[in-house]
Amino acid sequence: MSENKLKLVQCRIPVSLDEKLKQLDLNVSEEIRKALNWSVYKNLSLESGLNVSVTYSPREPRDKFRQEEYLIYAKIEGLTAGLLEETINFLLPEFNSENVEPMRIYPIAQYRAIFPGCRSQTNNRLLGTKVVNLEWNAVLIFMDSELAEDPETLLELVCRRTEEAIRKAAFDQLYINMKEMRVRDKGELEEGIFKRYHNCVINYTRPENFEAGAWQFEVVLSQEAMDNDDLIGDYFFVPKLPNRLILVDGQYARAAMNPKTNEYEITMQFINGKSKAHVYTNGISENEKPTSLKEVCDAISESIKHATGV
Repeated sequence: MSENKLKLVQCRIPVSLDEKLKQLDLNVSEEIRKALNWSVYKNLSLESGLNVSVTYSPREPRDKFRQEEYLIYAKIEGLTAGLLEETINFLLPEFNSENVEPMRIYPIAQYRAIFPGCRSQTNNRLLGTKVVNLEWNAVLIFMDSELAEDPETLLELVCRRTEEAIRKAAFDQLYINMKEMRVRDKGELEEGIFKRYHNCVINYTRPENFEAGAWQFEVVLSQEAMDNDDLIGDYFFVPKLPNRLILVDGQYARAAMNPKTNEYEITMQFINGKSKAHVYTNGISENEKPTSLKEVCDAISESIKHATGV
């Protein structure tokens, strides 16, 4: 079926919701389409281990002529190694129409951005904004005093629209990074840079400043593994693999006695269910096909299994 073809879908909504949409001068069909689009991106990004949270808190209006104001805060969490160095541009959601602009979002100065297509097609207002270091902050201002008296529904709408915009932009950027990082000649990344196991999700990337044969690994425990009391001290022993060297990032490194060797070894420690390390070729070049990255991921998952029983 062509992507340009449309399918008619009918649904029922509460009368109260319909009245609220009319009050905001929002089109029901358009809002349903946006909600479905958001749901698709949400599930795709969750499959990649990404999560976007958007929260709000009241703020005292800075201008006596303004209505109620709120601080809006967003954060990208989960498997974010592929986005750590990124500034993620996206467009602010608009809530205006020809008849009314009930509310407006103003990004804090450091989160404003200018890029092609970043202005509103209706009033030329700058809509460009960006996520910096996986965070974003803005101020929401109600332009209508009646709406400010009952803000909860509107705040939920703002959070949902903002989450949708950030999630789509983050997923698109991550997808681009995944394609750029694909190692076609070895076929190791046919499913992308994510490896999903029953006890963890592993994300490996090669940042621009890394030499060939050097990789950045991020390991996130599954909820089942995190809930298991057998993960003593929240760490596992680093697997030893032919022609691969695994060096744990500083804050995630911990010395522990290996019961098999009766010697102290550096382990990977989990902080809030997450750990990071760098993986290098050891003794030979990457072209000589050392232990594959898939085998490295398999070994890490197996080590976690020994620690957790999961």
